[in-house]
Amino acid sequence: MLEHVRRVGKERAIGITLDSSIVELGLDSLERMEIIASLEDTYGGRFPEDVLPQIETCREVASAVEAYLGPAPRVRGDQPVIHEVPPENYRFECFPEYLKLRQTMAETDVAGFMNPYFKVHERVINDTTLIDGREMVSFSSYNYVGMSGERRVIAAVKRAIDRFGTSVSASRLVSGEKTVHRDLEQAIASFIGTDASIV
Repeated sequence: MLEHVRRVGKERAIGITLDSSIVELGLDSLERMEIIASLEDTYGGRFPEDVLPQIETCREVASAVEAYLGPAPRVRGDQPVIHEVPPENYRFECFPEYLKLRQTMAETDVAGFMNPYFKVHERVINDTTLIDGREMVSFSSYNYVGMSGERRVIAAVKRAIDRFGTSVSASRLVSGEKTVHRDLEQAIASFIGTDASIV
């Protein structure tokens, strides 16, 4: 076990013991997966997916190897164990989430409820909305401060689109920022009485 970690961790793994934390060695996710792949190849098996996130120390890795891969390395020439992948892992119609959704939709049909998914809203959503010509109370508009559909907000958005277009391109770290980002942050900082804010 320790040899596998030392081979990948190199100088970072000098002096490791079974109780050393792999997480604290500073290995990135690719290096950790390289260790896992090396162990699986050496012992001829696969770790269950739900086991890996729970492993932190070298001792826990060694215990997992013994529990799931076997106590001794496989003899070269042996065929690795091939586990059959259950269809719920690769067939959409067998996904547990999809089956649960189908069940929920069938239950709403039997109970006579409207299908709650993909309802078409026919106008601006604020405290109410219009669906199939009926005005209804909306509990999901994000209209926390009453600005959805507010005329001054719409006018300001139109001015911003005329000046900046409809996309910020990428994150501010990658592509820089627009003046409206800084203006908004300064306005918020001024409003709440602090030196700065970030949006």
